[in-house]
Amino acid sequence: MGDSELVLKCLAGGASQKELGALEALLNKDLASKTFFTELKNTWDLSSNLEQPFNIDKIKAWSSVQQKILQQQEDPGVATKLLVVKSYKTSWLFRIAAVFIIVLFATWFFLNRSEHLLTVQTSATKKVIVLPDSTRVYLNENSTISYPEVFESDERSVSMIGEGFFEVTKDAKRPFVIRNKAFDIKVLGTSFNVSDYAYNPNAIVTVVEGKVSFADKSGNSIVLLRDETGMLNKSKHSVEKSMTEDLNVLSWKTRKLEFKNTNFKAVCEKLKEYFSVELEVKNENILKCKFTGYFVDPSLEQILSVLEKTLEIKTIVNNKQIIITGKGC
Repeated sequence: MGDSELVLKCLAGGASQKELGALEALLNKDLASKTFFTELKNTWDLSSNLEQPFNIDKIKAWSSVQQKILQQQEDPGVATKLLVVKSYKTSWLFRIAAVFIIVLFATWFFLNRSEHLLTVQTSATKKVIVLPDSTRVYLNENSTISYPEVFESDERSVSMIGEGFFEVTKDAKRPFVIRNKAFDIKVLGTSFNVSDYAYNPNAIVTVVEGKVSFADKSGNSIVLLRDETGMLNKSKHSVEKSMTEDLNVLSWKTRKLEFKNTNFKAVCEKLKEYFSVELEVKNENILKCKFTGYFVDPSLEQILSVLEKTLEIKTIVNNKQIIITGKGC
């Protein structure tokens, strides 16, 4: 049952004690809701004094209301205009009008109030966002997150594309949910990284602390624990998990790069991602080399210099294009 139907049922006296309790809990969330309901109840009580019978085709009436809701979404002024009643006529027509006004405006009010979202986008910078429940989100470059001004429902729901690290405030009664067109992530209180860029065929979730449910839109789901990574193939709709092996999964946030006897091909992939550059290795034997190194807030020049000395290679930098030559290992 939607909010508007619950309001109408309570006004008409047909609600159960459980439904009355649900409405009371909804109204107690903020003063605006309570004031709004009081005004609706006054309108309803005025119409209940009328003597004419009140018989309505409910299906036809609700269909008409839905049409008005669609009109309101195209013109937000429609709902407000419908509330302007200059005089109350003692006619059964007023009670019919009251039903339409209450259902339409209740739907409009609760829908717009609950969907008032804030959106944060990043381009070439990173941002830290604190959500209404004190959850902290570290948003990577070229990413977007949308969230409500206030978490008012039984779950704390946000949407995100790109990459972000979440430190979720624990709330056992209201799970924290991340949704987008590819997946749903559900947690109670934990810290984890989510990466889902449009150019990447995979969406990746890496858990640092706690427990995370990771599911695609087809219903395939896995549960991830600390130091586990979940990978969703967005085209094949397959979800798999493994132990987290990438030491640099949070390098974009920590600004640290660490390699332990790492295959040079994997080193190149991480440098391409971290510095947004293209690397071309002229000799495939170089890709067989292993590299160990640790860098804090590194520059590309610094890392290339260490690589040249360690692996006996040469690098040519042309803007964002890097060519690597040498004998290899």
